[in-house]
Amino acid sequence: MDPLITTILPTYQRPAMLRRAIRSALAQSWTALQVRVYDNAGDPENAAVVVSLDDPRVEYFRHPRNLGAFANFQFGLGRVSTPFFSFLADDDILLPDFYATAMAALEKEPTAAFAAMRVVRVDGSGRMLAVDGAGLPAGNYRPPEGLLALVEGGHVNWVGILFRRSALEHVSELDVRTAPSFDLDFELRLAAQSPFVVCDQPGALMVQHEGSSSVEARFSDTWPAFLQIIDNATGGDTVPPAARQRAPMAKPTTLRTIRCYHCRHGFDVSPQTMTIPGCVSPSSGPITCTMPCRRLPIWCSGMPSRRQFSASTSICLRDSSSAAR
Repeated sequence: MDPLITTILPTYQRPAMLRRAIRSALAQSWTALQVRVYDNAGDPENAAVVVSLDDPRVEYFRHPRNLGAFANFQFGLGRVSTPFFSFLADDDILLPDFYATAMAALEKEPTAAFAAMRVVRVDGSGRMLAVDGAGLPAGNYRPPEGLLALVEGGHVNWVGILFRRSALEHVSELDVRTAPSFDLDFELRLAAQSPFVVCDQPGALMVQHEGSSSVEARFSDTWPAFLQIIDNATGGDTVPPAARQRAPMAKPTTLRTIRCYHCRHGFDVSPQTMTIPGCVSPSSGPITCTMPCRRLPIWCSGMPSRRQFSASTSICLRDSSSAAR
């Protein structure tokens, strides 16, 4: 049976986790798939992991040098030849009915660019931390309401999303300017152009452990990317021309506030200077609240940045929608 789905699986230095990730793809109840492993010049044992699994559905490619995470994901995306595809980080896990459930949803909605399922975030010991997509009711979404729903209800990490290859006609590649949050940007740009489906079932586990990008990332690393994501989601062809003319949507001079978890003190952020009054940003380490509680680091992967991004983007979208009326 020819494969209908490609699992894009970039990897680097985690052969044990790589084995677990590949097995989770091969254990799918939907079997017409292929797993393409893209080794970013990483651990020599990565190749041995693939060989040991002895499954013809698994293909292995090793780069001669480390391209960086973004380029490795883009390399895999550029080589998709099946009608459907998904991204699987080497430290994450697909649940057994992910592909079968997502395919059924896409068959019912032939115009949908992707089907998203809940993603359960767990720590290294398997303890549940959160559920991506919990704020999105199951159902069908169309632009621009779908874009607003992802912004306000919280996007689903793309490990829980099955994409149609035909959607690449609208969004053909990832945007390096949005790294390391290019997954969020990719989803929002698709949602701005095309319908999508949200399923109620969980489809994957996102494992947050010491060394994972979601744990190590800092707010100061990702805030510039979020500004670009806002531009991508609210500018260009994603907004009606009348709205663009009457409500210019370049980067706002000030993007509302970020709040400390503990004292709820708000900080206005200037995109031009990338500085946050009342905060100290050491040369290495997170931006930290200095008043009045002086305690909690503000991490990029935590809710302050998500809320800030959501508020800023939805304000832009709603302002442009009002201007168009």
